[in-house]
Amino acid sequence: APEATTAIAVEYLGNRDRMVISVSEDTYVGPSFGLNRGKTAYMLLDGGHQKIGDESHHVAYLRFKLDKIPGKVVSAQLRLRNSNNPTSDGGRIHIVPDDWNPAKMTYRNRPKAGQEVGDLKAVASRQVMDVPLDVNLKGMKELRLVIEADNCDGTDYTTRESGFPSELRIEYTE
Repeated sequence: APEATTAIAVEYLGNRDRMVISVSEDTYVGPSFGLNRGKTAYMLLDGGHQKIGDESHHVAYLRFKLDKIPGKVVSAQLRLRNSNNPTSDGGRIHIVPDDWNPAKMTYRNRPKAGQEVGDLKAVASRQVMDVPLDVNLKGMKELRLVIEADNCDGTDYTTRESGFPSELRIEYTE
């Protein structure tokens, strides 16, 4: 019998480099507790217990300090790691246009979500996800993101305190 061969497609991507920026701040807020939970090993994300926006609604926030990107941005991805709680829908990622102070942020005074820039689909337990972001980073000093749940099937993502921080992965050309 002839030996089976496997075809491998190789794509030349040109002169690309990648910057990886670890999250500088990450936290989550919910209506059932006072100040945010910025010192835990996970960020809980949940639309609610029985309906979106009820007492179990939890929203996750991320901040990335942007150094000077030494070229033209080709792509940006958010790398998240699921802590140990799978879900059928991991939420929608939005820009946060307004600044926020992690020491003072609560559910009630949380900044509102702006333009949607990414979408998390089904998430497996402990899965590492690289989510494409539709965002123009030119001129930004920092990128502030919020993850809003689409359903009442809660999930959680690791934080800086877990040892597995979220990352902003930027590919650029010179």
